[in-house]
Amino acid sequence: MTKKYVEMYAEVDKAIQKCSSERQMPGLNDEVRKTLNLQFVDSIKRIKIIEVIDKKGVDDTCLKLNSDTFNPIKAIAWYKSIGNYNEAIWLIFLVTHFGKNINTNWNLLVDTYSGARVDSIWNWESTSTELGDFLDWLNLNEGNLKKVGKFGNHRKYQSISAVCKNGTGDAFTSYINWIGEDRDQLAKLLEVTNSAGNSFERFDMLYSAIKRNVNSFGRMATFDFCTMLGKFRLLDIEPGHTYLAGATGPVSGLKTLFGNKTLKELDEDVMVLYRNLNQFYGMQIIEDAICNWQKSTAKYRYFGG
Repeated sequence: MTKKYVEMYAEVDKAIQKCSSERQMPGLNDEVRKTLNLQFVDSIKRIKIIEVIDKKGVDDTCLKLNSDTFNPIKAIAWYKSIGNYNEAIWLIFLVTHFGKNINTNWNLLVDTYSGARVDSIWNWESTSTELGDFLDWLNLNEGNLKKVGKFGNHRKYQSISAVCKNGTGDAFTSYINWIGEDRDQLAKLLEVTNSAGNSFERFDMLYSAIKRNVNSFGRMATFDFCTMLGKFRLLDIEPGHTYLAGATGPVSGLKTLFGNKTLKELDEDVMVLYRNLNQFYGMQIIEDAICNWQKSTAKYRYFGG
């Protein structure tokens, strides 16, 4: 265990113990706390990876779709670094929509984005201006796409269909139509958020708009999309709570930890934990860690998919 990892673990343990001194945590014991700490450390590391990539910078090998070097997360940082915000945001949308599958990696995203590595790339420019052509292509290639990859864990019930309600075609169409005819994604996102007074309010305004207007983007996808925009510093937004309404795993975990309380009471408990954790994007860390921890509370398991 590296020194940095040990320090991170100690910081998390201190935050959880401090929270337990302020709020009742009947689900917490020494064995459970160790498992919970490890899940928090994993979640913090996942957040910090984005931060490191964004600040450190990347080279253009991450853009090569027909090679093992393609990485959509690094590609987001690349496009942002050269001022192509439309492509950076489009890739955030794709990363959110498809997710990374534990077995097939980014294959489904790559083969859709690259036109099955044969046709023209379905980047923001081509997809938003030739949406009908994209939907025809998607309908024609649906069977092949299903063979090469699967959706990530957060999107495991999502359909690749070009024509079904809440399928991939419906999600892309609703998002592109919501952005509008000028096709400037950043301008649209700023338009939605610029009347808010702080980063928490801006996040809430964007969350509400995305959830209302983008088909198939429920609570988790909307939360993931908005947090990615914030972590890449494309927008000055941060979640002020964990958006528990409609959640399953996080609510189950929080009730195991804090007791069988109402969502309002659980939100109050989470806020105490958030203040003690004192981490960049702390609410997403809590949401992710609790969701994974509740799957195995007394025995640590790594969740990467």
